[in-house]
Amino acid sequence: METKQILSGLILGLIIGGGVGYFISPQTNVSEYKQTIDGLESQIANFQDLVSDLEEEVEDSYSIQEYNELLGQISVLHSQINEYEADLNEKDNQIEELEDTISNLSSQLPSIPQVEEPGTSRSNPQDIGITMNCWYKDWLDKYYYCDITVLEIKRGNSAWILIEEANMFNSPPESGYEYIIVKIKFDYTRGPTLDTSWDVSEYDFDAISEDGFVYDSSYVVSPSPEFDAELYPGASLTGWAAYLVKKTDAKPVLAWGRDYEGQGGVWFKLYS
Repeated sequence: METKQILSGLILGLIIGGGVGYFISPQTNVSEYKQTIDGLESQIANFQDLVSDLEEEVEDSYSIQEYNELLGQISVLHSQINEYEADLNEKDNQIEELEDTISNLSSQLPSIPQVEEPGTSRSNPQDIGITMNCWYKDWLDKYYYCDITVLEIKRGNSAWILIEEANMFNSPPESGYEYIIVKIKFDYTRGPTLDTSWDVSEYDFDAISEDGFVYDSSYVVSPSPEFDAELYPGASLTGWAAYLVKKTDAKPVLAWGRDYEGQGGVWFKLYS
């Protein structure tokens, strides 16, 4: 329709233009002018037919050919969607079958006992002479790292002789108890910064009986070198720490780094 309007406008423009020329030139022959009008009217009719044919061709081209092409593309997309949905359903079914198979196989597996690393619990303390890699987090969430090794232990009379020599005011053990002295090596490997010191002493460790009793500190002067120092990262301390244990306690242990519930930390044997 837009094409028709444009052509009609052009033709009407010719008619108007011809009329303007007539009024400007009154000398024009009337019969010649009528012939011109007749000719123009004939051309208008021809143009109208041509425009009508063109409009039909344009409408046919868009509404039939292009429309059908679009329908064909939509049909192809629908087919692809159906194929993808069928493939997804198949994959879902395969996944369900695999999950069922895994569940059945898992139920047939024998239970595997969990193996504790030595030194990580009271029931599995580390042997004398074996180093434990340890860490500690303070209340500011700063981390400190160290290596701890129980190098040697002395118990009973041999321990009391060294304690008595260390200080004349050290008291002998009370009835039913005896001393254990422990030589501990402590390596301060890494701190929050290179300038962060760490105070280390025998009171950072607890002696615990075989039946789970946490012994009180002995509060005696330990043999020299004592296990007590302030360290910076890279420094090491080796010294003696003294503890009182029951004579009947055959397998006491030494713990470091337990939490407020008494869990975690590292554990060492105080027996051979």
